[in-house]
Amino acid sequence: MPRPRLILRSAVVVAVAASLAVLGGTAAHAKGGDVGGAGSTYYLNDEWSGQANHVVEYGLRTDRAYSGDWDGDGKDSLAVRRGNRYYLTNSTTGKVAITFAYGRTNDVTLVGDWNGDGVDTLAVRRGNMYYFTNKLKGGDAETVLAYGRAGDQVLVGDWNGDGKDTLAVRRANTFYFADSLTGGDASRVLAYGRAADLVYVGDWNGDGTDTPAVRRGATYYVTDRFAPGNADRTLTYGRANDSTLVGDWNGDRKDSLGVRRSNPAEVSAAIRWATTEYGTFQSGTYSGTGNRTITLPAGAKGGLLVASHRGSGEFRLELRKAGATIDIPVYVTGTYAGTTAFGLDRAQQGGTLSVVASGAWTVRVLPMESASVLPTSGTGDGVFLYGAGARNVSSTHSGASQLVAVQWSGSDASRSRVVIEANGSGRLAAGPSVVYVVADGKWTLTPR
Repeated sequence: MPRPRLILRSAVVVAVAASLAVLGGTAAHAKGGDVGGAGSTYYLNDEWSGQANHVVEYGLRTDRAYSGDWDGDGKDSLAVRRGNRYYLTNSTTGKVAITFAYGRTNDVTLVGDWNGDGVDTLAVRRGNMYYFTNKLKGGDAETVLAYGRAGDQVLVGDWNGDGKDTLAVRRANTFYFADSLTGGDASRVLAYGRAADLVYVGDWNGDGTDTPAVRRGATYYVTDRFAPGNADRTLTYGRANDSTLVGDWNGDRKDSLGVRRSNPAEVSAAIRWATTEYGTFQSGTYSGTGNRTITLPAGAKGGLLVASHRGSGEFRLELRKAGATIDIPVYVTGTYAGTTAFGLDRAQQGGTLSVVASGAWTVRVLPMESASVLPTSGTGDGVFLYGAGARNVSSTHSGASQLVAVQWSGSDASRSRVVIEANGSGRLAAGPSVVYVVADGKWTLTPR
């Protein structure tokens, strides 16, 4: 198979090329392409873990979605497209920062840092023609080129670590890479994976070069090189029907995963409520052996504490403020693994987190918005969002202590109520709310 030719043309041909018939193309399964799917909820992960660090409500469920670093701060954020108009946000709060129109409503859109200035901008594809701009505004393309075939799948990435994104096209399991937006043959050609694989690309290890991740179901096989061989890491994240996006959400120079999901309206409402009620912040992961005092992330009013402890003695998490203990989310002897909360009551917000431990421990501090939706069963302590209507529930618990479930409808103790205390029945009030479960075994909360 001949290598694709990359033909650079001056931007003055835009008007001529724009008059040609538009040919469809396959969107990239990669950083730089349309995320695909539907939904307005995005679960973004900063680490190779199974839980989102950020949950963002943005746009409409029918929008086309993209990710990129729109302001050069080193962090990727979201953009949505309606027709040929783009709405960009520079944070995880979901506020629109920039809006502009570019190209046509039926263009295929790609995102990349084409000139190496640290800011991602757009390119639109029409068949095998690409129209690049280095500005986040409307107007003519600055670079126009032809590459590959109209039916090729296109990926965007920095293949040689020069700080500039370029194109690659994929035919079955063969990839044709270009290291520059200039004329000539593809820089290299290689075979990778299976023809049916969903392939995403990102800089997973921070070395400046984008490499692949293959998705099969909800499992991702990630490698730090574009070559055959075993995956460097494997992660199950999200659900099999989620749509995947790639980005550096926390500015650590390493790309990680996110998923887009279409949630029921009450779930989206609960996420928005949690963001408003308890704020959002950059998550943090802390670990050690023995005692330590942790400064909570900036802006952390209330949130989740995902904790584990390996030791035979005491393990305690204390919130302290002005020299006094204001809350003790965890107090156990021996091993521990669970999710608790801090700052549910505004009187207990702020201060530092004191870890008292006899062994090795890890604590992840996450925004409240990243809590899972209340399930009907679980094991151990958990904190969940609840957005549905009022309903009666019955419970079971296999642990040695009593099961307790407390519902918070706001960051005030007067807006909390005990749903379950000991095995039995109770009633959930209508959401949005947080439900805090305290348990030392398997439990169920079944609607009646």
